[in-house]
Amino acid sequence: MAPQPAELDRTFVNLTDDPAEGRGARRTYIRRAVMKNFHKQRNQKKKAMRREAGTTSIIPGNGPLDPGALIDWQSGPPYHALIPKFSLFEQRRFSDPSMMQMSNFVLRYLCGQASKATHDISLVGFCHPFTEHELEGDSEDASMKLSALKTCQNLLRAYGSYQSNSSSLSVNKEALWEMIHQHQEWIYTKINTFTTWELLSAAQTVAIYVLLRVKLGENNAAFPNGDIALLYTLGAIYRRLHSESLLDLYHHPSSDWKQWVFVESFIRIATIYFTLNVVVSMEFGLPCNSPDDWNIDSMLLPASKASWAAQDTADWTKFTNGLPPYKQLTWKDLHAPAKTLHDCPVEEWKEGSDELGMIVTMVMTLRAQEQHYQSPSSVAS
Repeated sequence: MAPQPAELDRTFVNLTDDPAEGRGARRTYIRRAVMKNFHKQRNQKKKAMRREAGTTSIIPGNGPLDPGALIDWQSGPPYHALIPKFSLFEQRRFSDPSMMQMSNFVLRYLCGQASKATHDISLVGFCHPFTEHELEGDSEDASMKLSALKTCQNLLRAYGSYQSNSSSLSVNKEALWEMIHQHQEWIYTKINTFTTWELLSAAQTVAIYVLLRVKLGENNAAFPNGDIALLYTLGAIYRRLHSESLLDLYHHPSSDWKQWVFVESFIRIATIYFTLNVVVSMEFGLPCNSPDDWNIDSMLLPASKASWAAQDTADWTKFTNGLPPYKQLTWKDLHAPAKTLHDCPVEEWKEGSDELGMIVTMVMTLRAQEQHYQSPSSVAS
C-alpha cells in the first residue's frame, strides 16, 4: 500500500494571490510584539527582585509614545538582537592624577557636544551647516523629508529635558531612548540606500547618540543594548564608505569646497570615535583591523578653525589661498621630534586649531604618557 501523504497544517494560510505580500510587515509586527513582551516581563522580574531586597525602584513616569512624523513606523525595521559580552563606555583609569583630570575634561567636552545638538546643530564640532543645505538642495520637497540629523534634534527637543537658558540636557528618559532605538534601527536598514550626504547626516546622528549614551553612563531600559547597537551602526556606515571608495582618508580635497566639507566632516566624526577610545573602553565600532582601515596614528588632524568656519566657497578659497603648500598632518605628527616654533607645520596647526584640535592634542598626550608609564624602561627607572 502506498504511504498516505502527511496532513497539511492549515494553521497559517495566506488568502491572497501573492503569498509574499505583507510578509515584511507581519514579521516586523511579530518581532516587535515579542520584544515588547520580553522587556516587559524582564522589567517586572527586576522590580520584583528589588522589592524582595527592600530596595526602591525609581521608574520615570512617561506617557505613551507618540512619534508623529519624526519616524516612519510603517517602513521601520524589526528589532535586531545584539547581546554584548563585555562592558562598553566605561571610563579608563590612568595612573597619574593629572592624567585622570585631563581625561575627565576630555570626556565632559565630548558629552557637551551632544547637549549642544539640542540648541543648535552648527555648535557641534563635527556638524557643518552646509550639510543641511546640501540635503535640502538634493530633496525634491525638503519640507516632507527630514534629514537624520534634523530628526535627531527634534527627538532631543521633544523627549529630552531641554532648557532654553541652559546647555545641559537630561537624557535618562525611557521615552527618549525608545525613540533613539527606533531611529537607530531605521538608519541601520537604510545605510545602503542613502545618498552620500544622507550617509553623512546619518553618521553625525549616530555619533551624537553615542555621546548621549556615554553621558548617560549606562544603557537605558528602553534601549538595553544601545551601546553596541550604536557602535555597530556607525561601523556599518564607515564600511560602506570603504567598500564603495566614497572617502579617501589620505587625500583631503584642496580645490572643491563641498567635497572638502564632506571629507572633513567624516574625519571629525572618526576623530570623536578615536578620542573616545582613549578615555573610555570601546574596542568595537569602526573598521580598524586591516592595513587599509582607519587607525589612530594615521588619522588626519582636524582642519583649522578658520577653514572649518567658512560658509561658502569664496570664503574658504580666500583663506586657503593664503596658506603655504598644503600639508597632510596626522595624529602621529603631534609626537614628532620637537622643532623650533618657526616654520614648523605642527606648531602652525596648533596656533590655528579649534577646540576639537586641542582635544586631539590632549588625548595623544594621554596616550603617550600612559604608554610611557607602562613601558619596561619607565618601570626600571
